[in-house]
Amino acid sequence: MDEEAPSIDDIRLWTVPRLKDFLRQRRLKVSGRKDELVALVFSVLQSPGLAPVTQPYAGPSAGGSGSITDLLRLKDGTLLPDPSTLTDWETETSAITKWPPTMAFDLHAYLTNIDDIPLGKRLMSDYKEGKAYSYFASGWLKQVYYHPISTTSKYCFLRTECVPSQRINNIPWKVWVAIEKKSGTIQNAYCTCFAG
Repeated sequence: MDEEAPSIDDIRLWTVPRLKDFLRQRRLKVSGRKDELVALVFSVLQSPGLAPVTQPYAGPSAGGSGSITDLLRLKDGTLLPDPSTLTDWETETSAITKWPPTMAFDLHAYLTNIDDIPLGKRLMSDYKEGKAYSYFASGWLKQVYYHPISTTSKYCFLRTECVPSQRINNIPWKVWVAIEKKSGTIQNAYCTCFAG
């Protein structure tokens, strides 16, 4: 099995919408019990050439939402633009002073409010073990870019690319986070990796 492919235990933590979205992209069956969907996803990951992706992955994030539009619609009803369509991103060096004041408790609040409880617990455990920092310190996390969305928006985006730790020659995963500018509260996040 590919070193970066999730284990069957990792796949069991995916939500049903995430499993179905993964299978739908490959034009595979999306009906059945969760155990059947997990088994099908696992088998696809064992032999990725048998079921290639037929459309870009725009699945749910760790928050359990069903689509990219769901991730961009915030709890207050604000619909943010798709970060992949935005231009004029500011580099880390020029915009770090504009970054929101996001603190450790903001990360904790975001991770503990994930709808998928087993996934939330696993992510919180990874956070406590410092896995995100180790990615940054190892250079697997690339430059972080900032986008204010607009001068009147109370939200902004941070985006970066993350190279899989075991497969540094692979195409980097694209990651973005929507954050409230003044408070630093994380609104939502997304990654193009299998787990979303």
